[in-house]
Parts: sequence; structure tokens; C-alpha cells
Amino acid sequence: MRATVDRAGLDPQGRLPKIQVRRVRKGDLSKVRDVFEQTFGDFLERQLGTRPRQAFGGAQYVHHRWLMEPWGCFVAEEDNAKIVGAALAVTWGTVGILGPVAVLTNYQNQTIGQQLIRASQGFFEENKAALHGCVTYPTSPKHLFLFHKFGYRPKALTAVMSRAIDRTPPRAAVAKPAKAP
Repeated sequence: MRATVDRAGLDPQGRLPKIQVRRVRKGDLSKVRDVFEQTFGDFLERQLGTRPRQAFGGAQYVHHRWLMEPWGCFVAEEDNAKIVGAALAVTWGTVGILGPVAVLTNYQNQTIGQQLIRASQGFFEENKAALHGCVTYPTSPKHLFLFHKFGYRPKALTAVMSRAIDRTPPRAAVAKPAKAP
């Protein structure tokens, strides 16, 4: 006889939970940050073989995005109690940018990500965005396929580069002796 293990996201009868998508409230921000950290930590651990210490750009990322565009931030909530997914969208003029979108690992493949994307696209329509774009992992077929379902097509791989800045104080300038006339 095989042992069965309850999978998070399913009730004892194996039914999918009731998911409601709504806009993020200020009191949700720490839970939303946890969803992003856990989801992308799991994803990167599968990709890299080790879990990153800070999977998603720091604790304040979600808060700053919410401050920038609070009406473009959405959560997926299970039975009006547990936040299991989130999406962040922003508009700049007539351009709408979607991403990141995160759903807790045990709740994936249940159309929650699709519901979050639909809510974000509704936000773009409310704001009359003429061009929609998304941010995702270009090396993940799962992520690409999800966005492809909504008409997004890859145009180019964009390299985001950074460099360390040397913050040591500058050396005192050495005065050169004046030349004789």
C-alpha cells in the first residue's frame, strides 16, 4: 500500500483551494515579500543547486514597488487567509511592465499565476497602456510558456550588468613644483 502525502494547496479531499485575487494592502507587504523570497529561492535552488542567501533583491523591493504603483500590485489569497501568490505591475505613460509574478511552489500549476497575470492586464487596460511587457527568466521554459499563453513573445535577451564601486577616499593631490620661467 502506498503512503499518501497531503500536498499543500489541496484540501483533504484533494480539491483545489478557493483562490481570490485582489490588490495588495499595506498590511500584506511582509507576507508578499516572503512569497517572493520563498518562491524565487526555491526556483534558484533548483537551477543552481544551492539556495541563495537573498533570493530576491532585498527586503524592501516589494515595499518600494508598492509605493511606486500600489494599484498595480496583486495577491492571490487562499480562502481569504493565506497569501500564496503575488504579481507586481507598473505603468510608465502608455507602457505597462509586468513582473515579477510569484506563486508558492506547492501552489503552482493550479492557474494561480494566470489569474494574477489577468489581474495585471486588467490594471494595464484601466490605465490605457498601449504596450505591455513582462520581466521573467529567459532560461526557464516554464516561465516563458506561462507568459506566451497571454501573447507575450521574447524579443531579446537583455543583459543587466553591474560593477563594484570603490568608495575609498581619494588620495591627496601631490602639488607639482612650478616650472621656472
